[in-house]
Amino acid sequence: RQFHVREKSIREISVVDWIEAFKSGLSAIMFYGGAKPGHRTMLDSLCPFVETLESFSSSSDIVKLVEEAASCAMKGANLTREMTVALAGRSSYLGEERLKGIPDPGAYAAAAWLSATAETLRVNL
Repeated sequence: RQFHVREKSIREISVVDWIEAFKSGLSAIMFYGGAKPGHRTMLDSLCPFVETLESFSSSSDIVKLVEEAASCAMKGANLTREMTVALAGRSSYLGEERLKGIPDPGAYAAAAWLSATAETLRVNL
Protein backbone atom coordinates (compact mmCIF):
# COMPACT_ATOMS: atom_id res chain seq x y z
CA ARG A 1 0.00 0.00 0.00
CA GLN A 2 1.41 3.36 -0.95
CA PHE A 3 0.68 6.70 0.64
CA HIS A 4 0.52 9.86 -1.48
CA VAL A 5 0.00 13.46 -0.43
CA ARG A 6 1.05 15.18 -3.65
CA GLU A 7 -2.25 17.02 -3.87
CA LYS A 8 -1.83 18.58 -0.42
CA SER A 9 0.41 21.27 0.96
CA ILE A 10 2.26 20.50 4.20
CA ARG A 11 -0.31 22.56 6.12
CA GLU A 12 -3.17 20.45 4.76
CA ILE A 13 -1.75 17.10 5.90
CA SER A 14 -3.92 15.85 8.74
CA VAL A 15 -3.11 13.66 11.72
CA VAL A 16 -4.89 10.81 9.95
CA ASP A 17 -2.64 11.39 6.90
CA TRP A 18 0.46 11.12 9.13
CA ILE A 19 -0.83 7.92 10.71
CA GLU A 20 -1.51 6.45 7.27
CA ALA A 21 1.99 7.46 6.17
CA PHE A 22 3.54 5.68 9.18
CA LYS A 23 1.42 2.58 8.50
CA SER A 24 2.40 2.59 4.85
CA GLY A 25 6.08 3.00 5.72
CA LEU A 26 5.90 0.18 8.25
CA SER A 27 4.28 -2.10 5.67
CA ALA A 28 7.01 -1.28 3.15
CA ILE A 29 9.78 -2.00 5.66
CA MET A 30 8.26 -5.40 6.44
CA PHE A 31 7.60 -6.22 2.78
CA TYR A 32 11.03 -5.28 1.43
CA GLY A 33 13.08 -6.24 4.48
CA GLY A 34 11.26 -9.46 5.28
CA ALA A 35 11.40 -8.86 9.04
CA LYS A 36 8.45 -9.02 11.41
CA PRO A 37 7.91 -7.90 15.00
CA GLY A 38 9.80 -10.24 17.31
CA HIS A 39 12.72 -10.67 14.91
CA ARG A 40 14.84 -8.28 17.01
CA THR A 41 14.85 -5.33 14.61
CA MET A 42 13.63 -1.75 14.49
CA LEU A 43 10.16 -3.17 13.91
CA ASP A 44 10.05 -4.08 17.60
CA SER A 45 9.80 -0.37 18.34
CA LEU A 46 8.07 0.88 15.19
CA CYS A 47 5.11 -1.52 15.45
CA PRO A 48 4.09 -0.49 19.00
CA PHE A 49 4.45 3.16 17.94
CA VAL A 50 2.10 2.73 14.96
CA GLU A 51 -0.33 0.55 16.94
CA THR A 52 -0.62 3.31 19.54
CA LEU A 53 -1.13 5.97 16.86
CA GLU A 54 -3.99 3.91 15.45
CA SER A 55 -5.93 4.57 18.66
CA PHE A 56 -6.27 8.21 17.50
CA SER A 57 -9.70 9.75 17.53
CA SER A 58 -10.75 13.29 16.74
CA SER A 59 -10.86 14.02 20.47
CA SER A 60 -7.30 12.79 21.02
CA ASP A 61 -4.63 15.19 22.17
CA ILE A 62 -2.09 14.55 19.42
CA VAL A 63 0.90 15.54 21.55
CA LYS A 64 -0.09 13.14 24.33
CA LEU A 65 -0.83 10.44 21.76
CA VAL A 66 2.61 10.77 20.14
CA GLU A 67 4.27 10.85 23.57
CA GLU A 68 2.45 7.65 24.54
CA ALA A 69 3.33 6.06 21.17
CA ALA A 70 7.01 7.00 21.65
CA SER A 71 6.93 5.50 25.15
CA CYS A 72 5.51 2.27 23.69
CA ALA A 73 8.27 2.30 21.06
CA MET A 74 10.94 2.55 23.77
CA LYS A 75 9.30 -0.29 25.73
CA GLY A 76 9.39 -2.37 22.55
CA ALA A 77 13.06 -1.54 22.01
CA ASN A 78 13.87 -2.49 25.60
CA LEU A 79 12.07 -5.82 25.20
CA THR A 80 14.67 -6.76 22.59
CA ARG A 81 17.16 -7.07 25.48
CA GLU A 82 15.44 -10.36 26.32
CA MET A 83 15.65 -11.70 22.76
CA THR A 84 18.70 -13.92 22.40
CA VAL A 85 18.09 -14.79 18.75
CA ALA A 86 17.88 -12.19 15.99
CA LEU A 87 16.06 -13.42 12.91
CA ALA A 88 16.80 -10.36 10.75
CA GLY A 89 18.89 -7.22 10.67
CA ARG A 90 22.53 -6.77 11.57
CA SER A 91 22.09 -8.43 14.95
CA SER A 92 21.33 -11.68 13.12
CA TYR A 93 25.09 -12.02 12.52
CA LEU A 94 25.80 -12.18 16.25
CA GLY A 95 25.58 -15.12 18.59
CA GLU A 96 23.36 -15.47 21.64
CA GLU A 97 26.11 -14.46 24.08
CA ARG A 98 26.66 -11.15 22.28
CA LEU A 99 22.94 -10.32 22.22
CA LYS A 100 22.06 -11.16 25.81
CA GLY A 101 21.00 -8.09 27.79
CA ILE A 102 21.70 -5.63 24.96
CA PRO A 103 18.82 -3.89 23.17
CA ASP A 104 18.74 -4.15 19.40
CA PRO A 105 20.54 -1.05 18.07
CA GLY A 106 18.01 -0.48 15.28
CA ALA A 107 15.05 -0.77 17.61
CA TYR A 108 16.69 1.54 20.13
CA ALA A 109 17.66 4.11 17.47
CA ALA A 110 14.14 4.15 16.02
CA ALA A 111 12.67 4.61 19.51
CA ALA A 112 15.10 7.48 20.14
CA TRP A 113 14.03 9.22 16.91
CA LEU A 114 10.39 8.81 17.85
CA SER A 115 11.04 10.15 21.36
CA ALA A 116 12.74 13.19 19.82
CA THR A 117 9.72 13.67 17.55
CA ALA A 118 7.38 13.56 20.56
CA GLU A 119 9.56 16.07 22.44
CA THR A 120 9.62 18.41 19.43
CA LEU A 121 5.84 18.29 19.19
CA ARG A 122 5.47 18.90 22.92
CA VAL A 123 7.72 21.95 22.80
CA ASN A 124 6.35 23.43 19.58
CA LEU A 125 2.59 22.80 19.69
